[in-house]
Amino acid sequence: MPRDKRYLLGDRLMTKALDLQDLLITASLTKRGDEKTKLLATASLELDKLRFLLRLTADSQILDYKGWQYCSLQITEIGKMLGGWLKNNVN
Repeated sequence: MPRDKRYLLGDRLMTKALDLQDLLITASLTKRGDEKTKLLATASLELDKLRFLLRLTADSQILDYKGWQYCSLQITEIGKMLGGWLKNNVN
C-alpha cells in the first residue's frame, strides 16, 4: 500500500479485521442462544464492511491484484464458515 493511503484505509482495514476477530472469539465462548446469534449476525455485518473496504482498496488501485485476490479468498472462506456457524446456531 502506498504510504499516504496506508494510514487511512490500511488502519481502517486492520481495525475492522480485529473487531471481527473479537466478535468471533466472543461468539465462540458464548453458549448457544439469542446472544450468540446476535454476535454472529454482527460479525457477518462486520465481514461485509471489511469486504467493502477491501474492494475499495482494489478499485482505487491501492492494493495490487495479487494482494487483493489473496485477501478476497480468505474473506470468502471466513464468510462460508461464519454462514455455516450462524445457520447451525439458529437450528
